[in-house]
Amino acid sequence: MPQNSALFQASRGMRFLHRKNCVHRDLASRNCLISAKGLIKISDFGLSKHGTELAKMDGVVEDETSSQVPVPWMAPESLRRPMKFSTKSDVWSFAVMLYEV
Repeated sequence: MPQNSALFQASRGMRFLHRKNCVHRDLASRNCLISAKGLIKISDFGLSKHGTELAKMDGVVEDETSSQVPVPWMAPESLRRPMKFSTKSDVWSFAVMLYEV
């Protein structure tokens, strides 16, 4: 599978999640799986926040816990306490994936 196709599919998956008011919070290449048909599937939603929980916070999730989010993929605003995540944080993580490739 060409790298640009995989990245394009991952970006579409991220867009789908964001349209459904879901912030993944752990978007990284290790969480982008390839199906037998060559389709990219985003996995590992253990840290995600979605729906009304996200809407109540104007799209920004504050997290006081010490969630095990790998630092190399975290957006700068997510490194402070309280940790703040939004769809923009996922976009940052996606950009790190682009850099990795």
